[in-house]
Formats: sequence, C-alpha cells, structure tokens
Amino acid sequence: MSRARVLFHMVRATSWSASAATAFCSTMGFAVYVGYAVYSGQINMRLDDYQGAPNSAWLGSVIALASSVFLSLIGFYVVQKHHPARS
Repeated sequence: MSRARVLFHMVRATSWSASAATAFCSTMGFAVYVGYAVYSGQINMRLDDYQGAPNSAWLGSVIALASSVFLSLIGFYVVQKHHPARS
C-alpha cells in the first residue's frame, strides 16, 4: 500500500469520527434544550381542553414525549447521514 493511500484513509477516518462526534454533541445539546424548554413552559402539551397539572409526573411525561419525538426524527437523520457504510 502506498503512503499516499494510507494517509488518505487515515484522514478520511479522522474526519468521519470528528463529524460524527460533532453531530452527536449537537443532537444531544438540542435534546437538552428541548427538555429545558418544556420545563420553562415554552413547549406545552394539551389534549383537547385538558392540560395536565403542573407536577413532576406531568412534567416528566411531557419531557419524555418531546425528547423521544425529537430524538427519533432528528437523531435518525444524523445517524443515517454519518453512518460509515454510506460514506
């Protein structure tokens, strides 16, 4: 194997891991922001005319729902985009 080919593959692997780490960190950071937005009242969940009592059970349910929706939609895109088999 030539030195140029080895260098190319090393640079490619390093750049892939750096971009995957950046995408992962930004996704987790936004998921934390979604949790904070639910906690601070910026994101609300209503079921027709019913809104839950502002207690820990309701807040935990809304945070879990918002985070799971976000992570399943955006997280899937990030994983699909940065998967090594697709590069």
